Amino acid sequence: MSMFAAIRVEARHEISDISAAGAHNTRRHIPANADPAKSDRNQILIGPGRDGEDIGEIAAKMTEGNMRLKKQRRAAEILLIASPEYFRPDLPHQAGYYNQKKMETWRDLNLEWAKKKWGDNIISATLHLDESTPHMHLIVIPKKENGAISYKEFFGGSKYNMSKLQTEYAEAMKPLGLRRGGENIEIDYADNKEFYKAVKRNKQDEIDIDNISMPSLEAPRYFGPLRGWTQGAVEGKVAEVQDEIKQLAKKKLLQNAAEMERLRQENRRITSYVVENDNLKLELQAKEEEKKEAEKKYHEAQLEAKTEIEKLSRILETAKNNPGAFIDYIQQLKDKDKEKEREMKIITMPVLTPGT
Repeated sequence: MSMFAAIRVEARHEISDISAAGAHNTRRHIPANADPAKSDRNQILIGPGRDGEDIGEIAAKMTEGNMRLKKQRRAAEILLIASPEYFRPDLPHQAGYYNQKKMETWRDLNLEWAKKKWGDNIISATLHLDESTPHMHLIVIPKKENGAISYKEFFGGSKYNMSKLQTEYAEAMKPLGLRRGGENIEIDYADNKEFYKAVKRNKQDEIDIDNISMPSLEAPRYFGPLRGWTQGAVEGKVAEVQDEIKQLAKKKLLQNAAEMERLRQENRRITSYVVENDNLKLELQAKEEEKKEAEKKYHEAQLEAKTEIEKLSRILETAKNNPGAFIDYIQQLKDKDKEKEREMKIITMPVLTPGT
């Protein structure tokens, strides 16, 4: 049975993006397809855990003063996976089960390869064991030795470069019996742009409701003796308008918060199936490989059967045209069988020793 290794890379632009990824990886937010009862099995290999420092804050410190462009890609979230058949060869379809020793071997080799490739630029590495199949998440800051941030230099800007990374990763996983997935298999991540835009918009729209200030208004001069009364009326109107603005601002904030929570829940629901999707596609490719192998063996069996039929046809033709020669041929076959039987008896005959 074919078993595959795959690596997926997704760019993260904003600090809020990285924080959201860290919250998912450390299980501050538990996705729908994870088993909460098994979340304590997850392993933090590099970086802070669920109650530690925010991953986004760590990324902000590492990239501070080194971002040349406003929309520059600040980090990469990397997913490392293998076929379910590797982790549970006897029970490939039993989701959630894995062979402990095989999992640890895979974990150690992946972490060793990642450290060798990205070193201290890895700010987070998490092993998830609470979903259907073990997998690893990394968050990497593409920081060069001179301090500059260059996502393109680390991860390339084309499918060709990503294909090279896929091949390099598969080569590193060969000792485990894993090989590279097919060139034509594409696995897309859920589109989180709407969610992250909503998070950013909500931060920009934050208003201190209790301290909204209004410009000072003064009554026109020509009101003469009624000036004091008019000023009081104006101030009353200002207070009334100010209160209305506060209520509108509060309503808008509540609406934004509700929308952000809805998008957050939707984001969790969608992204929870990313790994499942990867595993299913790897399993599908394994089945395709098995199908090709079965078709090859069937074709070979057909050729072998055809050869045997042609041989028997020639023998029958000989028997029909020359019965005497056919009888001699049959006798030769019988003599060969008897000779083989005698040889086997000699080989299996026990050695007798004195006294037996």
